[in-house]
Amino acid sequence: MSDTPLLKAICENDIATLKHLAFAPGGYGSNEVRRRVWPLLVNANTNATLLNNKDPALRWHKDKMQVMLDVDRCVRRLPTGIPLIRRRQYQQQLMNVILQLLIQHPDIHYYQGLHDIVLTFVLAVGDKITYAIMDTLAEHHLRDFLDVNMTRTRLYISFLKPLLCLLDPELEEFITRSQCYYFFSLSWVITWFGHVIQDSILVTRLVDVFLASHPLMPLYLSAMLVMQRREEILSLECEMSSVHGFLSNIPEDLDYENLLTQANNAFQKYPPIVVAKAGRINMSSSTTLTTYPRLLQRAEMARSATDYWFWVGLTALAAVGVATLYHYTTIATEITLI
Repeated sequence: MSDTPLLKAICENDIATLKHLAFAPGGYGSNEVRRRVWPLLVNANTNATLLNNKDPALRWHKDKMQVMLDVDRCVRRLPTGIPLIRRRQYQQQLMNVILQLLIQHPDIHYYQGLHDIVLTFVLAVGDKITYAIMDTLAEHHLRDFLDVNMTRTRLYISFLKPLLCLLDPELEEFITRSQCYYFFSLSWVITWFGHVIQDSILVTRLVDVFLASHPLMPLYLSAMLVMQRREEILSLECEMSSVHGFLSNIPEDLDYENLLTQANNAFQKYPPIVVAKAGRINMSSSTTLTTYPRLLQRAEMARSATDYWFWVGLTALAAVGVATLYHYTTIATEITLI
């Protein structure tokens, strides 16, 4: 993909175009570009500051031990061959972002899997931008996963059954009859696939789309992953352990660019409100789904403000230019008269 349309959209703060380009092959292409684009997609406040490692609020947080255990376990996702000191820096950054997020939002609760999402961001864009983005996601895209219990997480996952029923009734009936209950997708969606896909470049590519899309897009991709393996699933014994075991493992050699396109097409054909109606799901019970329109509105207001000050500045420059031209024209006239 040529950088020209992408860089033009960044400079013009053209969020609609940036969201569209997320689905182009390769997404935003490089982490250097992502550092500029990702915060724009969610209207993140990149001026936020991170607490010092030695800050008592971080050192004595009640969830520190659990977060530390999860951070220690995610070493396998760090770049291979990096020096020990760099590995520890990544782990410290990961811990600090998570703990500061919990401090800043006392109404949210840590869950195992959040560290996988945060690590994806830290590796791609650094800890400062990661915190700015997560500060927004904690109130919107990920909010249902951050409750004290899993009630809203179950509600989120419950969209997968009616969505599959709309897309492929025979496949959905088979999975339901096996009593698999769709919880095979839990680790997919609550980690944005960071826990189940080893290829960090691929996971980062998926995040391009997730940030540019509706919060349910990870679930639409999950539906495409299931449908991609349709024939293999239907050939299994129709019982829970066989189907769940098969679906719990995600192949990494699939055409994910095509799957993302299919997921977007499914979203356009069967938007969340249609899926909710088909599955008799109460969307108003989801904090993630009810707050997302406010995020879009806030982003639009931010863009309008940017446009306003751009034109104010341009008008001011034009006024200065006219005044300067008048000044020199007057001087030239006076010299001529002399």
